[in-house]
Amino acid sequence: MIKWHKIEGFEKVRCVSVKNRLSQITLLYFALLLSYAQNPSCAKNPPSGSSIGFNLAYDCLYVKHGLYHCDYTVFPDPWTGLWKKVNTNELFKQKCCNINPAISFGYSFFKNNWYFGAVGELSFGKSHKKLATIGPYFNAIFSTSGFSGGIRAMGGYYFNDINTLIYGIAGMKWRNIETQVNYDDGVVSFFGSKEKLACPLFVIGTGVERLICEKLSVFAEYEYTWRNSKGTAETKRFGIYKFKMKEHFREHSFRLGVKYHI
Repeated sequence: MIKWHKIEGFEKVRCVSVKNRLSQITLLYFALLLSYAQNPSCAKNPPSGSSIGFNLAYDCLYVKHGLYHCDYTVFPDPWTGLWKKVNTNELFKQKCCNINPAISFGYSFFKNNWYFGAVGELSFGKSHKKLATIGPYFNAIFSTSGFSGGIRAMGGYYFNDINTLIYGIAGMKWRNIETQVNYDDGVVSFFGSKEKLACPLFVIGTGVERLICEKLSVFAEYEYTWRNSKGTAETKRFGIYKFKMKEHFREHSFRLGVKYHI
């Protein structure tokens, strides 16, 4: 009978610290842009049509990996169909905060003062991996990709008295979040298959945008991303072990960026 050991001292993924100088330069840069936007000669609606954007996003992501059950059989039982079941009840957490650059391509138009738009975005961040022990002969590797892509629809209203566009965001994002359960008895090791968090991830948010001058505007956004998923991570070594798992993904993003209207 397989015997499980509760993990001790599971360590959260270390968050990448941001240098003070980089933060100060970034904040100063956008403060200058926003102050320049107060120029009355540039106060008008952002133009309709295509646009290219660049932003820096402060992303904080949280992932919970719950391995709650295991079905296993030892050779030659796979051919006889004799499977055994055991509750594992292991919960592992990841948390990380980074500043990530992103580029976007969009299209928008106005109907009177009502705003409608769509944006496709690519984000380039740092990938993270974490190794955790889940039994005497098993370990799990949790991987989160730093690269992601998404599409968003936006709708809002342009306020003439404050020369500012305020809008809501709804969309989807794709990102690789994987769990791999491996066998390792100190002599022989075997890598199991990778189980991915279901995609797409769901996104909602809000933002404000203001024209600087002519075809250049600045914007600030907040986005909340989430997804719950179930799956099975499988590994083999003198038998077949199928780990049932539940995953919960949450991410908070704060963005500052510039947009060029083509």
